[in-house]
Amino acid sequence: ELGMFLELTGNSYLWVVPSAFGLRDGTNKAAELWCLPAHWVWPRVGKDRLIEYYEVRPWIGPGMLRFPPEDVIHFRFKSPIHKIDGVSNLTAGAEWIDTQESVNRAAFYQFKNGCFPLGNLKLGPQYADLADDDLERLYAKLFGRFQGESNYGRPIITPPDSEYVPLTINPTEMAYTQTSEQLRDNILALWRVPKEVAGIQDAGSEIAMYGPLRQFAENALIPR
Repeated sequence: ELGMFLELTGNSYLWVVPSAFGLRDGTNKAAELWCLPAHWVWPRVGKDRLIEYYEVRPWIGPGMLRFPPEDVIHFRFKSPIHKIDGVSNLTAGAEWIDTQESVNRAAFYQFKNGCFPLGNLKLGPQYADLADDDLERLYAKLFGRFQGESNYGRPIITPPDSEYVPLTINPTEMAYTQTSEQLRDNILALWRVPKEVAGIQDAGSEIAMYGPLRQFAENALIPR
């Protein structure tokens, strides 16, 4: 949890629960260490010292708790804009991640809401303004004869004044694949994770895998 909150929010907080002996002798020696969810903790600036107390707002239980600063250890990634709050890779690359989520949602709803027919059956003048029942009957006949993999490639025989026109219009993809791959690589780079380590790209051999693993160990794991 300590690492998870630090990576996702740039902050981690340890609650140092003082022991009874530590309270008696004034040293506040710890009896236990508990990781506080970073999104529950709000440092409050004081008049006489930088942090007056840490305000903790759990989702369940008491509405608000106040922890003295000596009972909390704050780990953080240094922020270029704030003296107290940390900054994470997730925050630095927020626009990339938001864009990736938007691309995924757009592709999902395009296929949920879109209509992609493969052809058009042009009917002659005698079929003009067909009633719904007649249209449903024609659809039923067409699907009954040509729908499914067993009917793939089967020729269509139409009445003399009718014509089947294949449609060559492809769904607009808005370069979903290329955009998604580029954003994915950018997001992996935020955490210095090679594609081979994430299982996206095959290294090809054990020797070829050594390079990405060493890169991941030296650039990502060892600093952490």
